[in-house]
Amino acid sequence: MEMTMQLSRTLKGQEEIFNLGHTLRPRHRQILFSVGSGISFAELRNKMPNCADLETLVSELLQNGFIQPLRNKAAATQASASAATAPAPRRSAAGLENARGYVLEFMATLVGTKSPRLPADERSARHGWL
Repeated sequence: MEMTMQLSRTLKGQEEIFNLGHTLRPRHRQILFSVGSGISFAELRNKMPNCADLETLVSELLQNGFIQPLRNKAAATQASASAATAPAPRRSAAGLENARGYVLEFMATLVGTKSPRLPADERSARHGWL
């Protein structure tokens, strides 16, 4: 296996890690966790120097669709960065006003619109004025 090959988890690999699939053996899960969103085989080997059969385990993960080779790391990094910095969709002022009205009505129903009035001596005691 090429030391420069870039590896990343697939959707199936993400589900295995984050949805507690537990269909893999512990060593496979450890490798899958270490791969993350992108790592070269050389970096993976450096992370796991005591794993003698790393190449075999990685090949099994590739064949079973838990990880995939990336074309190049720069393209993957650029794609994830552009997705993260994409502008939020524009909202109309009328839609925001409707949402504001709904929240205010909900809060008024939940909490009420009248503030409880405490007797003067109780207010003073709460604020340490006595």
